[in-house]
Amino acid sequence: MIKVILSPSGESVEVPNGTSLLDAIRRAKPTFYAPCAGRGICGKCRVKVEGDAVGAASSLERARLSPQDLACGVRLACQVRLDGDVIVREVSTHPTGAPASILADSPRSTDYGERLFEVRHACVDSGSLEGGASLWERVTEAFQAPDKGPPSPALARALPRVVVSSGGAITGILMDGRIVEVVPAAQDPDHHLRARGIAIDIGTTTVVAYLLDLLSGTVLGVASAVNPQTVHGADVISRIEYSASEEGLAALRREIVGVVNLLIEQVAIDAGDTANDIHAVCAVGNTCMHHLFLGISPRSLAQYPYISVTRDVGPMSPDEVGITINPMGRFWFLPNIAGFVGSDTLAVALACGLNETGPNTLAVDLGTNGEVVLSGGGRVLACSTAAGPAFEGVNISSGMAASPGAVDAARLVRSGVGLVDIECHVIGNIPPAGICGSGLAGVAAALRLAGVLERGGRFCRVPKGSPDPIWRRVREGPGGPEFLLSDPCDRSSPRVSLTQKDVRELQLAKGAIRAGVEILLRKRGISADEVERVLLAGAFGTYLDPDSVSAIGLLPASLARRAEPVGNAAGHGAVLALVSRAAHREAQRLASVVEHVELA
Repeated sequence: MIKVILSPSGESVEVPNGTSLLDAIRRAKPTFYAPCAGRGICGKCRVKVEGDAVGAASSLERARLSPQDLACGVRLACQVRLDGDVIVREVSTHPTGAPASILADSPRSTDYGERLFEVRHACVDSGSLEGGASLWERVTEAFQAPDKGPPSPALARALPRVVVSSGGAITGILMDGRIVEVVPAAQDPDHHLRARGIAIDIGTTTVVAYLLDLLSGTVLGVASAVNPQTVHGADVISRIEYSASEEGLAALRREIVGVVNLLIEQVAIDAGDTANDIHAVCAVGNTCMHHLFLGISPRSLAQYPYISVTRDVGPMSPDEVGITINPMGRFWFLPNIAGFVGSDTLAVALACGLNETGPNTLAVDLGTNGEVVLSGGGRVLACSTAAGPAFEGVNISSGMAASPGAVDAARLVRSGVGLVDIECHVIGNIPPAGICGSGLAGVAAALRLAGVLERGGRFCRVPKGSPDPIWRRVREGPGGPEFLLSDPCDRSSPRVSLTQKDVRELQLAKGAIRAGVEILLRKRGISADEVERVLLAGAFGTYLDPDSVSAIGLLPASLARRAEPVGNAAGHGAVLALVSRAAHREAQRLASVVEHVELA
């Protein structure tokens, strides 16, 4: 056994000889940040190591760390195999608690039409033997419930106590005509039953919860958090690999269910409600998140032909999924569409009013997985593109989440004498600490327009004698040319730059989205000019400058000019399916109508 001491906290762990330094650090700090899950490709698990028991730097480390870094003892924790006691300095943890710019806007429309849930009052006669009807049959008859199917076990257990204690005067909550809960009728005629619901958008990177009044449709609160599973990898493939063991699958499920329960508690407390007031939870997410939340192995998603275990599991009790709400409440996911096209894409289509009879509409949900939907002309086509985590700032040399200190936008500016430079916006109006997804696209777009980047993405040679200040930021870095975003004279702040490798990562991500768009257009047999509406969903799509969309070629030029941000459409779709009876039924119908286009 060897000892690893973490400085300055003084924490120490003992691990077997030969253990990776990443595994050793995570025993003391489970949230240590390594978004590529230890594959050595993101370069984020940098630490300073003191001691000779770490061996020579690997080729991956030499590619991602400068000679100066290596000389100072900086290493990538995932690449170090321990051969003795070491001291590790400057250990950072994942920014789970950092104030990130997570998109948690409220739905645009509150015109839900007929509600999915309703409250009815009745008096049931449980003392008569006439007819031999069961207590449940008498209750359904008293409520005149359209759906007379059997009760849930929790409801059946509670029914005798509720009816006896109330003398037969009861109040029921019905979901689409089906009784889901029965409580004693209130003695006070002015008392109104608190019927609350939660809509959850479970993203690969972020989780957002909306608290709603099920009867009025009013949004009462919103809460969001970073998905804690990101410590095992920023992309779904990393998490699928981590879930290969029973322990890994259980850990991933425990983490995502745990953060959902925390968000439910947070929004309920903020609104003055309790967990018992929450009677329904509707969740959406990609297929991998759906499987992990329910404890279903997602391994089949990573192997040809990339199929899911199930597309739908139907409503469940809170106990079945481990969420803390009213025991008689209901939990359900909207149906998935296919392997990597999940219920979040269905929710986007629902929120944006996409269907086969409407105008030709293209909706793109930009994130770690980029989903594309094309509707109209009697069809609805959908695909999932492997954009990767570059849009989240991962695999980018100075990449970070959209938190204070992140460059999130950029534009070209000209001085009074016509000299060209770049102006960056930093979240929090502080010196830059890194660059997030929208900033990555914005900087690349500005450099392309200024001629610093060629059409193919390569840095141009610095023109001799150019007076433009923008060229003074182009430097030769450890991995080739790079563009400096931080002040070169400020040694107290982090060095923030855009490297040639960063540009290539952006090209891969945007190229995946663009390919998905082009393929769906080809499948429909229409041109980009025939698309009438272009909608950009998700945080990245919302904060992305339309000019950047065009400049980097994310969409065909004619579409980029008409792109309209629609916010967190997946979350809004979950809200609709929770509150509106028509939307709930339309979601079920759409799931059977959408045609999945497999890009593999």
